[in-house]
Amino acid sequence: MFTSATADDFYWVGGTGSWSDFASHWATTSGGVVFHPNAPTDADDVIFDANSFAGGETVTLDVDGTALSIDMSTNNVVFNFSGAGVRTLTVEGNVALDAQADFSGFSGTIILNGEDAGASHTFDVNGTSLATVNLLVNNTTTTDVIVLAESSSFNQLGVQSGTIDFTFFDHTCVNLDVDVAGDAVRGIDFNSRKLTITGTSASEVVDFE
Repeated sequence: MFTSATADDFYWVGGTGSWSDFASHWATTSGGVVFHPNAPTDADDVIFDANSFAGGETVTLDVDGTALSIDMSTNNVVFNFSGAGVRTLTVEGNVALDAQADFSGFSGTIILNGEDAGASHTFDVNGTSLATVNLLVNNTTTTDVIVLAESSSFNQLGVQSGTIDFTFFDHTCVNLDVDVAGDAVRGIDFNSRKLTITGTSASEVVDFE
């Protein structure tokens, strides 16, 4: 998990709730009862673990969320992550999702906003379906690389600045948006893999093998 010297750990506790409700859900320790005085910022590590849910509860992104990193990899029960299409979740570093996290109720955008020059950050779905989710790479530093660490499916895949690295996996999206405005360096490193774009009018396969 990507951390910095000043990062605080924000543990989700208490099952169903809203992202903004820090006084009830963002604890300072796993399963803890001491809470942060605010929701996570882009300097904080967000963790959903074995003490976050009993099973079947829902986290609602009711405001635009931020985090330094997000780690769901130690969660062990099914839970839902929801939010309207206008909502964004911006992450500066690594993201590790969990197969038991249901994102079908989230139609917003996850923004990967890497800020370390020359760094490589990992976005690992770990078996999670993101078919309703938009993924946007908009790195503050254009030499930052986002590695997609497992085959995944998105609603829209976008690159405004920086590079997506497909490593050794194929990916699928409904729409691909590689922003050509401005002077930012942007790209997709296919690594001999392919991207299937289904779209609304026709299916297209971009295959750089």
